[in-house]
Amino acid sequence: MIYLYGILAAGGVTGESPPGVTGPVEEAVLPEGRLLHGRHDGTEILPRRRLMLAHARVLEDAAARGTVLPMRFGMLVEDLGAVADLISAQSARIAAEMERLSGTVEYGVRVTFDRDPALAALLADEPTLLAERDALKRRRAVPQDCASFGRRIAEALDRRRGQAQKRLLAAIRPAIVDHVLRAPETDVQVLAADILLRAESSDWVAGAVLDAARECGFSTGEPHVRLVGPQPAYSFTRLTLAARKAA
Repeated sequence: MIYLYGILAAGGVTGESPPGVTGPVEEAVLPEGRLLHGRHDGTEILPRRRLMLAHARVLEDAAARGTVLPMRFGMLVEDLGAVADLISAQSARIAAEMERLSGTVEYGVRVTFDRDPALAALLADEPTLLAERDALKRRRAVPQDCASFGRRIAEALDRRRGQAQKRLLAAIRPAIVDHVLRAPETDVQVLAADILLRAESSDWVAGAVLDAARECGFSTGEPHVRLVGPQPAYSFTRLTLAARKAA
Protein backbone atom coordinates (compact mmCIF):
# COMPACT_ATOMS: atom_id res chain seq x y z
CA MET A 1 0.00 0.00 0.00
CA ILE A 2 0.93 3.67 -0.37
CA TYR A 3 0.66 6.36 2.30
CA LEU A 4 -0.02 9.84 0.88
CA TYR A 5 1.32 13.21 2.05
CA GLY A 6 0.56 15.61 -0.77
CA ILE A 7 1.46 16.90 -4.22
CA LEU A 8 4.44 19.24 -4.67
CA ALA A 9 4.37 21.55 -7.68
CA ALA A 10 6.54 20.38 -10.57
CA GLY A 11 8.73 23.47 -10.30
CA GLY A 12 9.49 22.92 -6.62
CA VAL A 13 13.05 22.42 -5.42
CA THR A 14 14.14 18.79 -5.30
CA GLY A 15 15.24 17.65 -1.86
CA GLU A 16 15.23 14.82 0.62
CA SER A 17 12.18 14.81 2.89
CA PRO A 18 12.45 14.10 6.62
CA PRO A 19 11.29 10.65 7.78
CA GLY A 20 7.54 10.26 7.50
CA VAL A 21 4.75 8.30 9.12
CA THR A 22 5.78 4.98 7.59
CA GLY A 23 9.50 5.62 7.11
CA PRO A 24 11.35 7.14 4.13
CA VAL A 25 9.39 9.50 1.91
CA GLU A 26 9.53 9.01 -1.85
CA GLU A 27 8.61 11.28 -4.75
CA ALA A 28 6.76 10.01 -7.81
CA VAL A 29 6.89 12.34 -10.81
CA LEU A 30 3.44 12.78 -12.34
CA PRO A 31 2.20 15.22 -15.00
CA GLU A 32 0.42 17.17 -12.24
CA GLY A 33 3.46 17.42 -9.92
CA ARG A 34 5.55 15.29 -7.58
CA LEU A 35 3.55 12.96 -5.37
CA LEU A 36 4.98 12.65 -1.85
CA HIS A 37 4.31 9.18 -0.53
CA GLY A 38 5.68 6.32 1.52
CA ARG A 39 5.47 2.55 1.36
CA HIS A 40 3.11 0.98 3.88
CA ASP A 41 2.56 -2.61 4.93
CA GLY A 42 -1.18 -2.24 5.48
CA THR A 43 -1.12 -2.26 9.29
CA GLU A 44 -3.38 0.12 11.17
CA ILE A 45 -2.20 3.72 11.45
CA LEU A 46 -3.49 5.38 14.60
CA PRO A 47 -3.60 9.19 14.95
CA ARG A 48 -0.83 9.32 17.52
CA ARG A 49 0.86 12.65 18.12
CA ARG A 50 4.27 11.35 17.01
CA LEU A 51 2.87 10.16 13.68
CA MET A 52 0.81 13.29 13.09
CA LEU A 53 3.89 15.42 13.69
CA ALA A 54 5.86 13.29 11.23
CA HIS A 55 3.13 13.86 8.62
CA ALA A 56 3.23 17.62 9.27
CA ARG A 57 7.03 17.79 9.07
CA VAL A 58 7.04 16.18 5.62
CA LEU A 59 4.54 18.76 4.36
CA GLU A 60 6.29 21.70 6.02
CA ASP A 61 9.55 20.65 4.37
CA ALA A 62 7.76 20.38 1.02
CA ALA A 63 6.12 23.79 1.45
CA ALA A 64 9.57 25.33 1.93
CA ARG A 65 10.52 23.95 -1.50
CA GLY A 66 7.45 25.00 -3.47
CA THR A 67 3.67 25.04 -3.64
CA VAL A 68 2.20 21.93 -2.07
CA LEU A 69 -1.33 20.55 -1.93
CA PRO A 70 -1.42 18.77 1.44
CA MET A 71 -3.44 15.65 2.15
CA ARG A 72 -4.89 14.87 5.54
CA PHE A 73 -3.25 12.44 7.91
CA GLY A 74 -3.90 8.76 7.23
CA MET A 75 -4.71 8.67 3.50
CA LEU A 76 -3.90 5.33 1.83
CA VAL A 77 -4.15 3.89 -1.68
CA GLU A 78 -3.43 0.43 -3.00
CA ASP A 79 -0.56 1.43 -5.28
CA LEU A 80 0.93 4.28 -7.30
CA GLY A 81 -1.12 3.38 -10.34
CA ALA A 82 -4.35 3.83 -8.41
CA VAL A 83 -3.42 7.25 -7.05
CA ALA A 84 -2.05 8.36 -10.43
CA ASP A 85 -5.47 7.62 -11.94
CA LEU A 86 -7.23 9.56 -9.16
CA ILE A 87 -4.94 12.54 -9.67
CA SER A 88 -5.18 12.42 -13.46
CA ALA A 89 -8.97 12.57 -13.22
CA GLN A 90 -8.63 15.95 -11.46
CA SER A 91 -5.71 17.32 -13.42
CA ALA A 92 -7.37 20.63 -14.32
CA ARG A 93 -8.54 21.21 -10.78
CA ILE A 94 -5.09 20.44 -9.37
CA ALA A 95 -3.51 22.95 -11.76
CA ALA A 96 -6.03 25.59 -10.66
CA GLU A 97 -5.34 24.87 -6.99
CA MET A 98 -1.59 25.08 -7.54
CA GLU A 99 -1.99 28.47 -9.21
CA ARG A 100 -4.35 29.78 -6.51
CA LEU A 101 -2.07 28.75 -3.64
CA SER A 102 1.25 29.62 -5.27
CA GLY A 103 3.32 31.85 -3.00
CA THR A 104 0.97 31.59 -0.03
CA VAL A 105 1.24 30.21 3.49
CA GLU A 106 -1.28 29.45 6.21
CA TYR A 107 -1.23 30.65 9.79
CA GLY A 108 -3.46 29.65 12.65
CA VAL A 109 -4.38 32.76 14.66
CA ARG A 110 -5.82 32.91 18.17
CA VAL A 111 -6.49 36.21 19.97
CA THR A 112 -7.56 35.98 23.62
CA PHE A 113 -7.99 38.46 26.46
CA ASP A 114 -7.83 38.03 30.22
CA ARG A 115 -11.30 37.65 31.70
CA ASP A 116 -11.30 40.30 34.44
CA PRO A 117 -10.35 43.28 32.23
CA ALA A 118 -12.80 42.06 29.56
CA LEU A 119 -15.67 41.91 32.07
CA ALA A 120 -14.72 45.30 33.49
CA ALA A 121 -14.78 46.83 30.00
CA LEU A 122 -18.16 45.22 29.33
CA LEU A 123 -19.71 46.63 32.52
CA ALA A 124 -18.21 50.05 31.85
CA ASP A 125 -20.04 50.14 28.51
CA GLU A 126 -23.26 48.54 29.84
CA PRO A 127 -24.57 50.74 32.69
CA THR A 128 -27.72 48.64 33.08
CA LEU A 129 -25.70 45.50 33.75
CA LEU A 130 -23.39 47.42 36.07
CA ALA A 131 -26.34 48.70 38.09
CA GLU A 132 -27.81 45.20 38.27
CA ARG A 133 -24.52 43.78 39.51
CA ASP A 134 -24.27 46.44 42.20
CA ALA A 135 -27.86 45.80 43.27
CA LEU A 136 -27.16 42.08 43.61
CA LYS A 137 -24.15 42.87 45.78
CA ARG A 138 -26.19 45.11 48.10
CA ARG A 139 -28.89 42.57 48.82
CA ARG A 140 -28.98 38.87 49.49
CA ALA A 141 -29.71 37.65 45.97
CA VAL A 142 -31.46 34.35 45.42
CA PRO A 143 -29.71 31.79 43.18
CA GLN A 144 -32.22 32.33 40.37
CA ASP A 145 -31.38 36.05 40.22
CA CYS A 146 -27.66 35.32 40.12
CA ALA A 147 -28.14 32.74 37.37
CA SER A 148 -30.28 35.13 35.34
CA PHE A 149 -27.68 37.88 35.68
CA GLY A 150 -24.95 35.44 34.67
CA ARG A 151 -26.85 34.56 31.49
CA ARG A 152 -27.23 38.22 30.55
CA ILE A 153 -23.53 38.81 31.14
CA ALA A 154 -22.67 35.80 28.94
CA GLU A 155 -24.99 36.99 26.16
CA ALA A 156 -23.61 40.53 26.28
CA LEU A 157 -20.03 39.28 26.30
CA ASP A 158 -20.73 37.07 23.29
CA ARG A 159 -22.24 40.00 21.36
CA ARG A 160 -19.26 42.14 22.28
CA ARG A 161 -16.86 39.38 21.22
CA GLY A 162 -18.59 39.09 17.84
CA GLN A 163 -18.38 42.85 17.25
CA ALA A 164 -14.70 42.90 18.20
CA GLN A 165 -14.02 39.98 15.87
CA LYS A 166 -15.56 41.89 12.95
CA ARG A 167 -13.43 44.95 13.69
CA LEU A 168 -10.27 42.87 13.98
CA LEU A 169 -10.92 41.03 10.72
CA ALA A 170 -11.77 44.28 8.93
CA ALA A 171 -8.40 45.68 10.01
CA ILE A 172 -6.33 42.78 8.67
CA ARG A 173 -8.50 41.69 5.72
CA PRO A 174 -6.80 43.92 3.11
CA ALA A 175 -3.51 42.09 3.71
CA ILE A 176 -4.77 38.50 3.71
CA VAL A 177 -5.85 36.32 0.81
CA ASP A 178 -8.53 34.31 2.61
CA HIS A 179 -9.60 33.20 6.07
CA VAL A 180 -11.62 30.46 7.76
CA LEU A 181 -13.22 31.14 11.14
CA ARG A 182 -13.09 28.51 13.87
CA ALA A 183 -15.27 28.20 16.96
CA PRO A 184 -13.84 30.20 19.88
CA GLU A 185 -12.37 28.12 22.68
CA THR A 186 -13.53 30.56 25.38
CA ASP A 187 -15.88 33.54 25.63
CA VAL A 188 -12.89 35.90 25.83
CA GLN A 189 -11.26 34.58 22.64
CA VAL A 190 -11.98 37.27 20.09
CA LEU A 191 -10.52 35.46 17.09
CA ALA A 192 -9.91 31.83 16.24
CA ALA A 193 -9.12 31.56 12.55
CA ASP A 194 -6.87 30.15 9.90
CA ILE A 195 -5.60 32.82 7.52
CA LEU A 196 -3.99 32.52 4.10
CA LEU A 197 -1.49 35.19 3.14
CA ARG A 198 1.36 35.83 0.77
CA ALA A 199 4.60 34.32 2.00
CA GLU A 200 6.31 37.71 1.89
CA SER A 201 3.78 38.99 4.45
CA SER A 202 4.88 36.49 7.10
CA ASP A 203 7.04 39.06 8.91
CA TRP A 204 4.08 41.43 9.03
CA VAL A 205 1.38 39.18 10.44
CA ALA A 206 2.26 39.05 14.15
CA GLY A 207 2.52 42.81 14.60
CA ALA A 208 -0.54 43.53 12.46
CA VAL A 209 -2.77 41.12 14.38
CA LEU A 210 -1.53 42.48 17.72
CA ASP A 211 -2.20 46.08 16.67
CA ALA A 212 -5.67 45.20 15.38
CA ALA A 213 -6.48 43.27 18.57
CA ARG A 214 -5.50 46.25 20.73
CA GLU A 215 -7.93 48.44 18.79
CA CYS A 216 -10.85 45.99 18.52
CA GLY A 217 -12.67 47.42 21.55
CA PHE A 218 -13.22 44.21 23.46
CA SER A 219 -11.09 44.92 26.52
CA THR A 220 -8.73 47.46 28.01
CA GLY A 221 -6.34 44.61 28.79
CA GLU A 222 -3.46 43.48 26.61
CA PRO A 223 -4.41 40.80 24.03
CA HIS A 224 -2.65 37.45 23.91
CA VAL A 225 -1.87 36.57 20.28
CA ARG A 226 -0.86 33.04 19.33
CA LEU A 227 0.29 32.22 15.80
CA VAL A 228 0.91 28.76 14.38
CA GLY A 229 2.81 28.79 11.11
CA PRO A 230 3.86 29.24 8.47
CA GLN A 231 2.42 25.93 7.36
CA PRO A 232 0.93 24.35 4.23
CA ALA A 233 -2.54 25.54 3.26
CA TYR A 234 -4.47 22.73 4.95
CA SER A 235 -7.59 24.84 5.46
CA PHE A 236 -7.65 26.23 1.93
CA THR A 237 -6.95 23.16 -0.20
CA ARG A 238 -10.15 22.14 -1.93
CA LEU A 239 -8.78 19.02 -3.57
CA THR A 240 -10.23 15.69 -2.47
CA LEU A 241 -9.22 12.26 -3.68
CA ALA A 242 -11.29 9.14 -3.18
CA ALA A 243 -8.47 7.52 -1.24
CA ARG A 244 -8.96 5.28 1.77
CA LYS A 245 -8.65 6.84 5.24
CA ALA A 246 -6.62 4.83 7.71
CA ALA A 247 -8.68 3.51 10.61
